[in-house]
Amino acid sequence: MSQQVAIAAEIAWRLKQFEELQQMPTWPLVPYNEVTGRGLHAGQRGIYRDINRTGSIVPDGIAVGLLHTGKHYSDELTDSGIVYHYPRTKSGTTDEREIQSLRNAALNGVPVFVISSVPGGNNVNLGWIENQDSALGVVFVAFQEPSRPATVDVAWSDPEQPLELITRRKRTQTEVEKAERDPRFRYMALRRYGASCAVTGLDVPTLLEAAHVVPVAKGGSDDARNSLLLSPTAHRAFDKNLWAIRPQTLEVVASKELAQLPRLRFEFEDLRHLRFPPAKDALEWRWHEFEKAES
Repeated sequence: MSQQVAIAAEIAWRLKQFEELQQMPTWPLVPYNEVTGRGLHAGQRGIYRDINRTGSIVPDGIAVGLLHTGKHYSDELTDSGIVYHYPRTKSGTTDEREIQSLRNAALNGVPVFVISSVPGGNNVNLGWIENQDSALGVVFVAFQEPSRPATVDVAWSDPEQPLELITRRKRTQTEVEKAERDPRFRYMALRRYGASCAVTGLDVPTLLEAAHVVPVAKGGSDDARNSLLLSPTAHRAFDKNLWAIRPQTLEVVASKELAQLPRLRFEFEDLRHLRFPPAKDALEWRWHEFEKAES
């Protein structure tokens, strides 16, 4: 069997497994023994590649299932996809082989199962690796088949299309209606800013948060140019208008209130160290809000 034929057969097998899961009477809950019985995941490691089966298709195999616990990494999981961080364990060689199996899934257009532990069982999604960045150690898996091949280890370049600063969002009905958020936003912010806080210098990717310069509540779009990558504390202070960026100079400006409190430790006085700062339109919108809060 040629590699191309074997890959097509593997894709068909995964699509069939997912179709059968959706027909189960307990769907969307899936017992874990059903997950393991079908060969979608096994063991405690985050990435499962079933090397005995997929290793015969390509060296190091093809990732089959990703286990999402939400305990160790700040992955963002929604109905549309997941930001998934590479494993970093004591088994470095095994980690690298599992990471290569993710790359193999991306390059060959093979979907992967994302298994999430929830009360009463597991949620199982089938997704395609849309983008992978080895330098950052992160991938984005979309739960809808992409219209173009995955992008793997391609350097970030600023979008050329005009900025859509304000957008209309779908609303999610919960006990309190909330705007839907796209996990791609955090992934693209990580890629744009290089995995360190823009103002504090914190460089632990799993602790960083993607902040909207124009907030979601005000219709702010998920364009990466409307983002800043911040530490949790800096993010909360930013959203409370305790500091802002002067659009003309990119200077970090603290509010009167913040100046009177124990100082949030800013490593940078401005954003000139960023190769790609946020869009000026977005900064001007936020600066206007900051000035209103200060008056």
